[in-house]
Amino acid sequence: MAQIVRFVLTFISFVCIVIISLLSLAFDHKIDKTIITVSSLLIVIAVGGVVLIVFAISNHKRLVAFSSWLTRVVNKVVSKLTRRKKRKVVDLESVEHFFTELHQDYLEIKQKNKYCSVRLFGQL
Repeated sequence: MAQIVRFVLTFISFVCIVIISLLSLAFDHKIDKTIITVSSLLIVIAVGGVVLIVFAISNHKRLVAFSSWLTRVVNKVVSKLTRRKKRKVVDLESVEHFFTELHQDYLEIKQKNKYCSVRLFGQL
């Protein structure tokens, strides 16, 4: 779980740095609008991807459906790229196991967060 927290904090700091740099470039008025648009699109994709993954991980049924969809899509793309030499690169069981562990970590973090907020409001 510590690795997930470290990864999430690193990602959040990366997105914050990109947002700050985008704002500084936008206020400078010496950069092309295309670069600002592409950077804004990358930020929206990154934040949207995180929201989508948290949405999928928060419920076990959605998690199973998302992992099966992801496995199918990855296997189809790899099959087309390798001209059907490799048909099954990602195994459904391993993907479900990975996402199930993420789901358990999510529930643990959610439970600890609830406990910490209750303690914080209790001290006020």
